[in-house]
Amino acid sequence: TIYFGLSGIKGIGQAQSQKIREKGQNFADIYDFFINTDAGNSDIEKLIDAGALDNFHYTRNSLKAVLPMITSSRDLIKKEKKKLADAQNMLLDLEQNGTVSREKYHITTKALPTKKKLEEKIEKSEANMKKVLESFRMILIPKGHPDDLKENLKKEKELLGMYISGSPLDGFVKGDNISDISDVTPGKVKVMGILNDIHI
Repeated sequence: TIYFGLSGIKGIGQAQSQKIREKGQNFADIYDFFINTDAGNSDIEKLIDAGALDNFHYTRNSLKAVLPMITSSRDLIKKEKKKLADAQNMLLDLEQNGTVSREKYHITTKALPTKKKLEEKIEKSEANMKKVLESFRMILIPKGHPDDLKENLKKEKELLGMYISGSPLDGFVKGDNISDISDVTPGKVKVMGILNDIHI
């Protein structure tokens, strides 16, 4: 297992990695991760490309294929969560203070919500929340999107500064490791490597 700090992923940064850690480190599944993190499409795609979501056992291409649908559904869940939280907080304020603040909840209607109306709103929001969560978990992540190892390695190098899931030389190099070159019988030696930069 390779542990690599989320903030070390190019473009993620300390603030976003902290938000993810605050939401929880042991997500039950990929759906739990998407629901309980606030990362946007761009950040999630970087996490996928860096291999940060590989433990959920979906290919990176499969996750990216459903990412627009996932984030669209997640936005609906966020809206329903906010509606439910606002209604619950308004009811609490009404019971404790006998009124609801127009400024706090941006109420524009002439009449303030009554206890009965808020209870009905909470019941409706809870039902809607259940529906959108069920619909969200019914999004099928396809199995037929295999990853291209070369592309994975390219993205890892861009985002992490190193290769994690393999090496571009895998399948080409045979024989001794270069660290053992001193033990090679004197004579001609073939060395294979990767040029990262050229200075002239």
